[in-house]
Amino acid sequence: MPEQIALTIDQAAEIWQCSRPTIYAAIKRGDIRKFKIGRLTRVPAADVYALLGGRADEITSLNGGAS
Repeated sequence: MPEQIALTIDQAAEIWQCSRPTIYAAIKRGDIRKFKIGRLTRVPAADVYALLGGRADEITSLNGGAS
């Protein structure tokens, strides 16, 4: 089965264990990219997992300090 290369906002939030607004804040800050497929918004899975690997402290700060 092929590896998933694009995630929905909800999937990204589930991986980060955060809210949808946290994902949108990361997009706005340029921490992760987004792209549209018609009306659907997707984020590259590589961006989501890269932040988990090296910059988890920034995810916490984006989420207002909540874990």
